[in-house]
Amino acid sequence: MKIVITLIFTLTFNLAYALPKQVDIIFLAAKKTAHLKELTKDQFPIVLRALAQNDEKCLPMGDGCFHPQLGYIEGKSGKSPEDTAPKKDIKLKTINALETNMVDCKDGNYWDIFCGKAKADKPAKVDYEVWVDTSSSLRNVDWSKDSTHCYRRSFIERLKQGCSIEVQTFDTSIKQLGGLSNLCLNYGLNDQKRLMEWIENSNAKHLILITDIDEGTLQFRDFLDRIGANLYGADAGDFTGESLLNHVQTLTKACQKSKK
Repeated sequence: MKIVITLIFTLTFNLAYALPKQVDIIFLAAKKTAHLKELTKDQFPIVLRALAQNDEKCLPMGDGCFHPQLGYIEGKSGKSPEDTAPKKDIKLKTINALETNMVDCKDGNYWDIFCGKAKADKPAKVDYEVWVDTSSSLRNVDWSKDSTHCYRRSFIERLKQGCSIEVQTFDTSIKQLGGLSNLCLNYGLNDQKRLMEWIENSNAKHLILITDIDEGTLQFRDFLDRIGANLYGADAGDFTGESLLNHVQTLTKACQKSKK
C-alpha cells in the first residue's frame, strides 16, 4: 500500500512540475555606445524617450522630464501619447495541441484540418527549444534599420546550421514561429506570471529563453533561482546582441557533443 501511495505522489508531482531538464535565460542589454549617427531625425526622439523612460535620473518637469545628459524630453515622463495609451490584450480563441486530440473524427463526419489521423504525430527530438521575446521593450536592445533583420534572427539562423531547434515567439501569448522576420518584431507587452507558468509546464529537454534586461525583475530571478536556471546578463553583466551571436558557438559545440 505504501508503494502505491508513493508512486501516486511521484506521478502527481511530476505532472504538476513538468520543468525542462535545463533552462537558460538570456537578458539582452543595449550596447553602451548607441549608434546615434545611424538614426534619422524621426527616429532620434523615439530613442531619447526610450532611454529617458527607463532612467530614474529623468526628473518630471512640465509635460515631460529633464535628463542630465539628454536634456528636456517632451511628453509625460518622456513618453509619447502612443506609449502611455492603454493597450488591450486581444485574446484569440484557438485550439491547442491537447484539444486536437478531443476532436471527433469518426467515419462519415465531414473532413476538417484536424481530422485524418487517429493519433497526433510524435514530435521530433530537438536539441534546443528557443523562446524569443518580441515585445516592444526589445527595440531598446535589438533595434536595426532593417526591420526584418536583427540579432535575434541572426542567432536563430546560425544556431539552426549546427543544431536541431524548435522556435517560438512570445509577448503576452506564446506561438510557433512563422517567418524568420517575425523574430525582429517589437510590439506588445509581456506577462511574467504567464511566462513563469509556461516555463513550469514546458517539457523541453533544453529550453533557451531570450528576453531583455527589463524583464530581470527580482520576482522573476527568484523563480529562476528556484528552478536552477542558468542566467546570462542581468547580475552576470551586460549581454549584448553581439554576445548573443558569440554564444552560438558554445551551444553548437554542446549539442554536437551530446550526439556523439
